[in-house]
Amino acid sequence: QSLRNDKCTELDQSLRNDKCTELDQSLRNDKCTELDQSLRNDKCTELDLSLRNDKCTELDQSLRNDKCTELDQSLRNDKCIELDQSLRNDK
Repeated sequence: QSLRNDKCTELDQSLRNDKCTELDQSLRNDKCTELDQSLRNDKCTELDLSLRNDKCTELDQSLRNDKCTELDQSLRNDKCIELDQSLRNDK
């Protein structure tokens, strides 16, 4: 009785509770929540933020700003002002 109850109940309680609850909590929470949070948040939010923000905003900012502003500034300013200066001044 004592071996069954103390070993089967306590150890089976500890195997069920500690292994099934804590470990299954840790597998569900840490793996499904944290890792799924990290897969959702870090991959979908951060990486999708980084893909949206860093790629779409920063890179699209850099493509818009650096390419459209700087290069379009340089194409407009250097080509339109200098060339238009040279067309006006030379001609």
